[in-house]
Amino acid sequence: MKHWLSLISTKPVASLNTLWYFVSHHPGEQLGTITLFCDRTLRSHSAWFREQVIILLKYHQRKEPIIKEVFIDPIDIDSFRKSLKKTIAQCDAPLIMDITSGRKLHSALMLLFGELNPGVVEHIYYNFLKSPQFINCVYPNIPSGMMEIVDLKEKSTR
Repeated sequence: MKHWLSLISTKPVASLNTLWYFVSHHPGEQLGTITLFCDRTLRSHSAWFREQVIILLKYHQRKEPIIKEVFIDPIDIDSFRKSLKKTIAQCDAPLIMDITSGRKLHSALMLLFGELNPGVVEHIYYNFLKSPQFINCVYPNIPSGMMEIVDLKEKSTR
């Protein structure tokens, strides 16, 4: 079982698409826990993401994951850093991070912590959408070549 960490912000579909890509391309991988770091003013986005993930993973994994939500103050960077560090330290499974959504500083901190924890963090994904025309589309509706999922852990080892 793997543990998925994701940032949820104003475009939660971006995070959903990265997860959708992962479960579609890694059918043998099972996600046991998903931790969402979400701006506390965007609780409805987190709720939408949660509903979609439950549907998606019931189909792909035949089971519902444990979903944890950590509501953050987007301006309190030190608090986010401490929450992220605590989540990583308490994790008892290999971690996969999605840094697509959220503020740049949050993504940068997740990338940094991912690189600093090589035995714990297996993948750090960034979803690069090549056209804003598809910004609100779900993964299956985005034409091939218009979205690229980059594993920054793989890029850093080449």
